[in-house]
Amino acid sequence: MSLTLVRSNESATFVMMFELLKVYRIKWTFVLLLPSFLVGQLYDSQTVPENAIHYFGLGYFPSSWQANLFMNDAYVSNELKQRIEFSTLSNALRLNYVGTEKMLEQFKKDYPNAPETRSIDFDVANYYFNNEKYRYALKWFMRVSENQVPKVNLPEYNFNKGYALFSAKRFKQAKPYLEKVKNNKIFESDAHYYLGHIAYQLEDFDEAEAQFSNISNPSQKENLSYFQADMNFRLGRFEQAIELGKAVLLKVSGAEISEISKIIGESYFNLELFKEAVPYLEAYQGKKGTWDNIDFYQLGYAYYMQQNYEKAIGQFNKIIGKKNALAQNAYYYLADCYLKTNQKAAAQNAFKSASRMNFDALIKEDALLNYAKLSYEIGNPYEEPPKVLLEFIKTFPKNEQADLVGDLLINSYTKSGNYAAALEILEDESGYKNNETLQRVLVLKAVEDFKKGLFSQSSEVFERAIKIKEDKLLEAYSLYWLGRSEYERNRFDNALDVFKRFKKHPNKTNIESNIRLPYDMAYIYFKLGEYPYALKFFKEFNAANDSFNASYQRDTFLRMGDCEFALKQYWPAMEFYNTAIALNPQRGAYATFQKGMSYGFVDRNPKKIQTLVELIQTYTRDPLLDDAIFELASSYSREGSTNEAVSSYDLLLSKYKNSPYIPRAILNKGLILYNQENYGEAKELLEDLAIKYRLDPVAQQAVRTLKEIALDQAEVNAFTQWIREQNLNTFTDIELEKTAFTSAEKQFLEGNSNTAEKLLKEYLELYPQGTYGNPAQFYLAEIYFEKEDFDEAFPYYKSIVEQQVSSYTEKSLVRIVSLLKKEARLSEAIGYLEKLDQIASFEENKRFAKLNLMQAYFASNQFEKTLEVSSVVLEIKNLDTSLQWDATLLKARSAVMLKDSLVAASAYEQLEQVSQKEYAAEALFFKADHLLKTKQHKASIEIIEKIAGARGQSGIWNAKALLLLAKNYYALQDSFQAIFVLESIIENFKAYSEITEEAQRLLKIYKASAAEENRSITQEDNEN
Repeated sequence: MSLTLVRSNESATFVMMFELLKVYRIKWTFVLLLPSFLVGQLYDSQTVPENAIHYFGLGYFPSSWQANLFMNDAYVSNELKQRIEFSTLSNALRLNYVGTEKMLEQFKKDYPNAPETRSIDFDVANYYFNNEKYRYALKWFMRVSENQVPKVNLPEYNFNKGYALFSAKRFKQAKPYLEKVKNNKIFESDAHYYLGHIAYQLEDFDEAEAQFSNISNPSQKENLSYFQADMNFRLGRFEQAIELGKAVLLKVSGAEISEISKIIGESYFNLELFKEAVPYLEAYQGKKGTWDNIDFYQLGYAYYMQQNYEKAIGQFNKIIGKKNALAQNAYYYLADCYLKTNQKAAAQNAFKSASRMNFDALIKEDALLNYAKLSYEIGNPYEEPPKVLLEFIKTFPKNEQADLVGDLLINSYTKSGNYAAALEILEDESGYKNNETLQRVLVLKAVEDFKKGLFSQSSEVFERAIKIKEDKLLEAYSLYWLGRSEYERNRFDNALDVFKRFKKHPNKTNIESNIRLPYDMAYIYFKLGEYPYALKFFKEFNAANDSFNASYQRDTFLRMGDCEFALKQYWPAMEFYNTAIALNPQRGAYATFQKGMSYGFVDRNPKKIQTLVELIQTYTRDPLLDDAIFELASSYSREGSTNEAVSSYDLLLSKYKNSPYIPRAILNKGLILYNQENYGEAKELLEDLAIKYRLDPVAQQAVRTLKEIALDQAEVNAFTQWIREQNLNTFTDIELEKTAFTSAEKQFLEGNSNTAEKLLKEYLELYPQGTYGNPAQFYLAEIYFEKEDFDEAFPYYKSIVEQQVSSYTEKSLVRIVSLLKKEARLSEAIGYLEKLDQIASFEENKRFAKLNLMQAYFASNQFEKTLEVSSVVLEIKNLDTSLQWDATLLKARSAVMLKDSLVAASAYEQLEQVSQKEYAAEALFFKADHLLKTKQHKASIEIIEKIAGARGQSGIWNAKALLLLAKNYYALQDSFQAIFVLESIIENFKAYSEITEEAQRLLKIYKASAAEENRSITQEDNEN
């Protein structure tokens, strides 16, 4: 597929030729003198002083000019005055005095009939000609017609005018004048010489050869070697061109060596003697130090044919600026060179460029085939590999490798991971049809959605996969994971139905997750509150569980314990809790707490106390500690150990100020003090409780006890006054209020949200400071939340968290944060998250607070706090993998912002291999950028290629990485790759305006730089 190239060196050749011709142009004897007849006219011895004639003849024009001035006075005759004036002007012309030409024109007007006037244009033209000012000479020659020239001077006129036109490259106009003197003895050799060069410039090489053969001047003949070599080259006589060119090389020097070397090199190239061509092509220096695309192609192809692929790349990759047959060939061979040197990503770019041109159909087809194969093999940073493969199948359906490409298309869906794009192609009515593949891709897409937590989407896609019924194994697989998706959506009844269908499926045993089915079904029954069935399936799973890790075993025993606990089978529950503790003592706080509670329900209060004390001493930082302390205090109280009870309540009140147990702890402590007849301290505690927690039901109990104290101490009037001052509900309203709230609560708990909403709003209107204000607001907020009326829900949640901590505070904080996060207002949630982090009693909410705090701090540019919290998050045991990645990523980003490159590099390194492609891409980008900055360009390119391979999931990091890629290639002087990448960024990543703008800026710089050595770039024609 090589190109045979015949060059056109017109401009450079003419410049070189003209310089040579000037040396051999005929030199006139009287170059400094006017023609003899004019001398006779101007300097008759009778009219002009001898000195003026003498000086002019010697070329002493200043002296001659002065002599004429001395003669020019009022007493001379008009005729003599006319002659003196003309003589003076002739000297002034030779002295380059300003305005001389205008003065000569004026002379012609003043003396229209003077003999000097008739010859003046010819004389001036000859003067400029003899002084090698051919442009000026031509201007004056063009004023002279042939009939104005004396017959004796016609040969001189024709030759001089012809040569002046020749020097101006007006070859066709020059030719007739030179033809007239080619048989004149004086001008014969020169005329043939220039006529030969005119024919050469007009590419009439046979005529040029005929004219050159009539040259008689030996020095001119000697100068013809270059032109004869070039003419033979142009006529395709490459052997003769080489022979003549080598002879010329022995005689020339400087720039002439470059031109002759080019002729010889191109001749060898066209004879396909590439080894011989290389040294001559290398010796070429270009035009004014620059090459064009043809020059780079020839040397590159010669290297290619010598299997010197690295050097070939160095030439082919400079071919930019035009889209033509030569460029298509060059890019095809450039791609092959990249393949031969194991630079597959670079080869992919070159094949794509060749495939987008239509000059050679075979090259286009083969280039597209290779582009498609490489897209499948290494990924594609600009297009989805399935689309490239499909393009080839559609464009060249009869290609012998079309079936292979079809197989690659199918496999690429799985490999690329861009299931959305694959589905778009598969479900296109005019596209590639394969239901089996469609079902497989649907399953993969659904699994991906499930892993991302998009359970609604995963359910929908699994159902689509099940309906295809192409592959029974995939059908069974989809049923199982559909059940899991429905469970995650809290659609427990649906999940149970799906699992029952899966259980009956003939292929269920071929699905690995089938072993887990009893565990999954047990959890559904557990969530539904059907504890006997849950217990049954947990036991079934436990009996068969030998393939899951200990965490599953521990969780199974915990849930069996919970089922027995819920069924009030406390002794069996304690056995299961004991087993769970033994499986993982470090995480035994919950099981220990439940065990303690179980002892209480079987009237083993001392054992309960002992168990709770063990919990408090063993798990000193567990979120259940405030629960344990409260229960311990209550247990002491039941045992009559009031001092121990009070001490436990004091511990809770002092250490866990944000615990939801605080109001009840104060109340219980107050009741103990009351029972001990410590009325003063009890009264102080209970009054504070009633005022501080007026919206909590404990406030009413506190008021009742305060009433008893008032009765005991005969202070009823003072108590009544205090009730009024504090605006506390009167006892006559308590039962009515309770009835109103209980009615609304019943409707809420039964799921009658519309009725509950109405009753709750009525309650809050009737009792704005009511005892049940907090639960009423929480229930109402939950109703609005379920209806997705978040604007209505938010104020109620906010009102709750602004009150003293209650059992509804933690849940409300979680909801508020979720709402703010949903609206991308996470930075506004920082205060709520910090409070949730302080009061959370559930471990999952504690984690929720930490994880979102980390993100909120980062969103509000508090990078030091982000770094601190992310480090804490990463210390959480059994943290979900995806959450570990989130924390590590924010740690890395914060370190970058804080200019802590060591911490950033360490964090990013942990993300380089994660399955979350966007995170891995960002980590790899950080590494590639560092390698670029340290000038490790090839290593940087290798890293960037990994990012490009995951184009569909790496988003903006792919675009950023491609910018780095262009910079790397530019540093490696690979202009083709650098410019290709930048143009591709501009074409394919318009969504990222900052990146495309930077690409456009760099493109201008890179093209300007490349244009310094490749003049083709300035002649871009964008042919298609």
